[in-house]
Amino acid sequence: MKNKIHHAWFILISCCIIMISGIGILATCAGVFYKPISSEFNVGIGSVSFYVTIKSLVIMLMLPLAAKIFKKYNMKIILTTAFIVSSTGFACLSFSKAVVHLYIIGAITGVSASFIILLPVPILINRWFAKRSGTMLGIALAFSGVGGAVFVPLASKLVQTFGWRSAQLTMGLIAGA
Repeated sequence: MKNKIHHAWFILISCCIIMISGIGILATCAGVFYKPISSEFNVGIGSVSFYVTIKSLVIMLMLPLAAKIFKKYNMKIILTTAFIVSSTGFACLSFSKAVVHLYIIGAITGVSASFIILLPVPILINRWFAKRSGTMLGIALAFSGVGGAVFVPLASKLVQTFGWRSAQLTMGLIAGA
């Protein structure tokens, strides 16, 4: 039994996956879709990208509440729910018919993203790694870049091959998985 892997390493792997999906897909890939959406909706790229501004403002406003909720309730349930809402919202962007739909989805996913993007990884790393927490946090956070490096080119290829709606839906499903 001495060769058993400590549970903390599974926490680190989970944190890396949170960063790949939460930042690497749901945040970093958004820019891939701006131009095709703006072309289809016949609006400027700034109008399309404004949904990320709305999402970011909602995240900023929700972070204090999210921190309180993390202290009070089961983190596993909160993270699962937040990822379901965020990835579903990202996928639902593919069904948008007007730019206002992007704004509404941006606000909704901003609420759920407040539980994914900034808080859970440092909390989990600090709970499970008394020593080397800074190193482990750095490793986990680096995976947001890994996610972007892998999934932005994939999303671009999907847009070129299948169109932005199919690509958006696919990326939302990947993030949810």
